[in-house]
Amino acid sequence: MSRCRDVSALKDGLGDLNKPLSNQNLITWKDTPVYNAPDISSAPFGTLAENLRYPVINRLKDHLNQTWYQIRIGDRLAYISALDAQPDNGIPVLTYHHILRDEENTRFRHTSTTTSVRAFSNQMTWLRDMGYTTLTMYQLEDYVHNRANLPARAVVITFDDGLKSVSRYAWPILASVWHEGDGIYYFVHASNGTRKSGAPKSLQFMSIS
Repeated sequence: MSRCRDVSALKDGLGDLNKPLSNQNLITWKDTPVYNAPDISSAPFGTLAENLRYPVINRLKDHLNQTWYQIRIGDRLAYISALDAQPDNGIPVLTYHHILRDEENTRFRHTSTTTSVRAFSNQMTWLRDMGYTTLTMYQLEDYVHNRANLPARAVVITFDDGLKSVSRYAWPILASVWHEGDGIYYFVHASNGTRKSGAPKSLQFMSIS
């Protein structure tokens, strides 16, 4: 491709400003320069802040075969170098099942669906310290349907099966780390089995009342 002209001098002859979004986003992990044209020699005219997911109109190649993201800022076209941002590969959804203390986990120690209290606490603390935001399922749905811009550092945390160990161990950690567990969603399985007093060697389910 030949060297691109400054887009500010063009009149959007291809109608790119009116194109629907491509259902793709870029992610900024740092303050990211915004260019007038897909050309590293063109002068940046602004900056996208870090920790953003920003909708992309198109991907382009410059004369050096470098990739650029074409975006819309207000009523103008703008460009982000793929060297400065990353493609959005989706939002991680972390699913947990059973949470137990190491000393009481004698039956499920080698089961991949069982997480130790210490490991769970460390994981939640790491996410918080790295600046992650917990999302609701409604926010995730809006993101999937391209109805919402969300932070780059975003995560959904879910619990399958509705085990009592989640209430006993996970919830206090979530309430402490994530300010009363905002954005945490549980997928609860209602069991018809008999209720017992939370023995760690058995799977005890919470019930919906």
